[in-house]
Amino acid sequence: MSAEPLTEEMKQALVARFRGELPAKMARERPTLPDPEPADPEEPILCRLPGFTGARSTLGTDGSAPGAGERYSAWAAVAGDGRASFGWYESRDVSSCEAEMQAIRYGLRAYPSGAHVALRLDNSSIIDALRYMIHNRGHTYQYIKGRRNTWGCKDYAIRREVANHMLRLNVTVRYVGDPEGTTDPGRCPADPTMRAAHRLCWAARRCAERGIPPDDPYVYNWLVTYFAPGTGRRVQSLRFSFENFADFYRDLDSSLEVE
Repeated sequence: MSAEPLTEEMKQALVARFRGELPAKMARERPTLPDPEPADPEEPILCRLPGFTGARSTLGTDGSAPGAGERYSAWAAVAGDGRASFGWYESRDVSSCEAEMQAIRYGLRAYPSGAHVALRLDNSSIIDALRYMIHNRGHTYQYIKGRRNTWGCKDYAIRREVANHMLRLNVTVRYVGDPEGTTDPGRCPADPTMRAAHRLCWAARRCAERGIPPDDPYVYNWLVTYFAPGTGRRVQSLRFSFENFADFYRDLDSSLEVE
């Protein structure tokens, strides 16, 4: 009995099997999943905060999630030399961890492959996530007692890009706690980059909630040159400053409409 001659398709299948690939016919028949939707529709806003003279490799981040009855999230990333990026997007179902992952995602985009980045964080869940990604070659989730742990970030596209950054960059993650020894929700971080990121995303989200466009030239100038670089740490003083500006902007906007 003579052996059946090898066809071209059979040869391709053998080569593909040797390489660990799918044969062409199976690859054509394999269902394809749509690409995940981007987590936010807004492009990041890039800026340079005054008064920062630190290292470019230092990066502080923060995210602000919507509260009850609110619909906007915001994020910000600030480097030691004052280079910053921030953004906001409409999404009610976002946790603070996911908002901060968004900040890390965009903050690390600014660095070329192979660069050293010292991430300064005070969120233990995010720190655990990044260290797991670093030590496990970019895994986007962790199984704990048979359950998938995504560290409070449900959006796969965000986790995937952050994990890729962990592979292409030399990232070190450092916990920077409050020097007073306690974490007080009424107090901003003491670290300059973390504090600026906190103030920037805090104000950007509240602007969006009030219908004040953060990318309006007048609002942008206030955010970048005055509010974000401020050294005040009490959240109550942030609220007072923001309300004063919001009232002034509304009056200014009304006067321009009348004219």
